[in-house]
Amino acid sequence: MTLPQILLELDATTLRPQDVSDEALQAVRNDAALANWWNKRAAEDHLMAAASFANIVIPLNLNYRSLDESSPLS
Repeated sequence: MTLPQILLELDATTLRPQDVSDEALQAVRNDAALANWWNKRAAEDHLMAAASFANIVIPLNLNYRSLDESSPLS
């Protein structure tokens, strides 16, 4: 795996670290600069994800309303 491939994989999995390949993880373990980059990217992505969902209000009965509206009997 080349460095650009490793960077692409790490960038795509910052919110899903369980999906990182063993090869990419080994590269992170062996390269302090790469580990630092990945940690910063993951922290940024977690902050963005938290901010994105912070003000979303989901009605308690949304699931039931959606099911009722899609029912052919309604």
